[in-house]
Amino acid sequence: MKLLVLAGIAWLSSCAFTYAKDDICPNGAMYGIGPWGDKTVVVKRVGIGKSAFAPDGALVAGMALDVVADNGEKLAFFGQTRFSMFLTTLQYLTEQRYEWSPAPADPHGSYIVHDRDGEALATLIYVRCAP
Repeated sequence: MKLLVLAGIAWLSSCAFTYAKDDICPNGAMYGIGPWGDKTVVVKRVGIGKSAFAPDGALVAGMALDVVADNGEKLAFFGQTRFSMFLTTLQYLTEQRYEWSPAPADPHGSYIVHDRDGEALATLIYVRCAP
Protein backbone atom coordinates (compact mmCIF):
# COMPACT_ATOMS: atom_id res chain seq x y z
CA MET A 1 0.00 0.00 0.00
CA LYS A 2 2.85 2.38 0.86
CA LEU A 3 4.38 1.78 -2.57
CA LEU A 4 1.05 2.55 -4.24
CA VAL A 5 0.78 5.86 -2.34
CA LEU A 6 4.35 6.82 -3.32
CA ALA A 7 3.62 5.94 -6.96
CA GLY A 8 0.49 8.10 -6.86
CA ILE A 9 2.40 11.05 -5.44
CA ALA A 10 5.10 10.69 -8.11
CA TRP A 11 2.46 10.57 -10.86
CA LEU A 12 0.63 13.65 -9.55
CA SER A 13 3.84 15.64 -9.31
CA SER A 14 4.66 14.88 -12.97
CA CYS A 15 1.26 15.83 -14.44
CA ALA A 16 1.20 18.63 -17.02
CA PHE A 17 -0.44 21.86 -15.87
CA THR A 18 0.14 21.04 -12.22
CA TYR A 19 1.41 24.31 -10.84
CA ALA A 20 1.81 25.60 -7.32
CA LYS A 21 0.40 29.01 -6.41
CA ASP A 22 3.74 30.82 -6.80
CA ASP A 23 4.80 29.15 -10.07
CA ILE A 24 5.12 31.26 -13.22
CA CYS A 25 2.97 30.38 -16.25
CA PRO A 26 5.47 30.57 -19.14
CA ASN A 27 2.75 31.30 -21.73
CA GLY A 28 0.49 33.31 -19.44
CA ALA A 29 -2.35 32.42 -17.09
CA MET A 30 -5.69 31.45 -18.69
CA TYR A 31 -8.92 32.78 -17.19
CA GLY A 32 -12.45 31.86 -18.20
CA ILE A 33 -14.96 34.67 -18.46
CA GLY A 34 -17.56 33.55 -15.88
CA PRO A 35 -19.77 32.05 -14.97
CA TRP A 36 -19.40 29.34 -17.64
CA GLY A 37 -15.98 30.19 -19.03
CA ASP A 38 -16.97 29.63 -22.68
CA LYS A 39 -14.65 32.50 -23.64
CA THR A 40 -11.14 32.91 -22.27
CA VAL A 41 -8.43 35.50 -21.88
CA VAL A 42 -4.74 35.00 -21.19
CA VAL A 43 -3.02 37.23 -18.65
CA LYS A 44 0.50 37.63 -20.02
CA ARG A 45 1.91 39.90 -17.29
CA VAL A 46 0.86 41.36 -13.97
CA GLY A 47 1.94 44.79 -12.87
CA ILE A 48 2.14 46.92 -9.77
CA GLY A 49 2.25 50.67 -9.61
CA LYS A 50 0.34 53.77 -8.60
CA SER A 51 -2.67 55.38 -10.24
CA ALA A 52 -5.46 57.82 -9.47
CA PHE A 53 -8.61 55.71 -9.41
CA ALA A 54 -10.93 58.69 -8.97
CA PRO A 55 -11.10 62.00 -10.83
CA ASP A 56 -8.60 64.40 -9.29
CA GLY A 57 -7.66 61.67 -6.79
CA ALA A 58 -4.30 61.05 -5.22
CA LEU A 59 -2.02 58.33 -6.56
CA VAL A 60 -2.57 55.07 -4.68
CA ALA A 61 -1.16 51.56 -5.03
CA GLY A 62 -2.70 49.50 -7.79
CA MET A 63 -2.36 46.32 -9.76
CA ALA A 64 -2.65 45.73 -13.50
CA LEU A 65 -3.11 42.92 -16.02
CA ASP A 66 -1.73 42.74 -19.57
CA VAL A 67 -4.33 40.56 -21.32
CA VAL A 68 -4.89 38.89 -24.70
CA ALA A 69 -8.48 37.87 -25.50
CA ASP A 70 -9.27 34.61 -27.29
CA ASN A 71 -9.84 36.62 -30.51
CA GLY A 72 -6.31 38.12 -30.25
CA GLU A 73 -7.45 41.53 -28.99
CA LYS A 74 -4.99 43.12 -26.54
CA LEU A 75 -6.52 44.56 -23.37
CA ALA A 76 -5.34 45.99 -20.07
CA PHE A 77 -7.09 46.14 -16.72
CA PHE A 78 -6.09 47.96 -13.54
CA GLY A 79 -7.49 48.57 -10.09
CA GLN A 80 -6.86 48.67 -6.38
CA THR A 81 -8.05 45.10 -5.74
CA ARG A 82 -8.87 41.95 -7.71
CA PHE A 83 -12.55 42.70 -7.27
CA SER A 84 -12.37 46.28 -8.54
CA MET A 85 -10.60 46.24 -11.92
CA PHE A 86 -11.24 48.64 -14.82
CA LEU A 87 -10.41 48.71 -18.53
CA THR A 88 -7.41 50.89 -19.43
CA THR A 89 -4.57 50.93 -21.96
CA LEU A 90 -1.03 49.63 -21.77
CA GLN A 91 0.11 53.09 -22.81
CA TYR A 92 -1.49 54.60 -19.69
CA LEU A 93 0.09 51.93 -17.47
CA THR A 94 3.48 52.58 -19.08
CA GLU A 95 3.08 56.32 -18.46
CA GLN A 96 2.26 55.54 -14.82
CA ARG A 97 5.45 53.44 -14.64
CA TYR A 98 3.86 50.14 -13.69
CA GLU A 99 6.44 47.42 -13.10
CA TRP A 100 5.68 44.10 -14.82
CA SER A 101 6.26 40.46 -13.94
CA PRO A 102 5.33 37.25 -15.77
CA ALA A 103 1.87 35.92 -14.92
CA PRO A 104 1.91 33.42 -12.04
CA ALA A 105 -0.29 30.37 -11.64
CA ASP A 106 -3.34 31.53 -9.70
CA PRO A 107 -5.28 28.51 -8.35
CA HIS A 108 -8.74 29.59 -7.19
CA GLY A 109 -8.01 33.17 -8.36
CA SER A 110 -10.49 35.55 -9.92
CA TYR A 111 -10.91 39.20 -10.92
CA ILE A 112 -14.02 41.33 -11.44
CA VAL A 113 -13.88 43.94 -14.20
CA HIS A 114 -16.20 46.98 -13.94
CA ASP A 115 -17.28 49.77 -16.25
CA ARG A 116 -16.78 53.45 -15.35
CA ASP A 117 -20.10 53.51 -13.50
CA GLY A 118 -19.08 50.62 -11.27
CA GLU A 119 -21.27 47.96 -12.93
CA ALA A 120 -19.62 44.54 -13.14
CA LEU A 121 -18.87 43.65 -16.76
CA ALA A 122 -17.08 40.33 -16.36
CA THR A 123 -15.66 37.93 -13.84
CA LEU A 124 -12.36 36.31 -14.80
CA ILE A 125 -11.89 32.89 -13.19
CA TYR A 126 -8.49 31.15 -13.28
CA VAL A 127 -8.47 27.99 -15.36
CA ARG A 128 -4.81 26.96 -15.72
CA CYS A 129 -1.51 28.03 -17.17
CA ALA A 130 -1.98 28.66 -20.90
CA PRO A 131 -0.63 25.88 -23.13
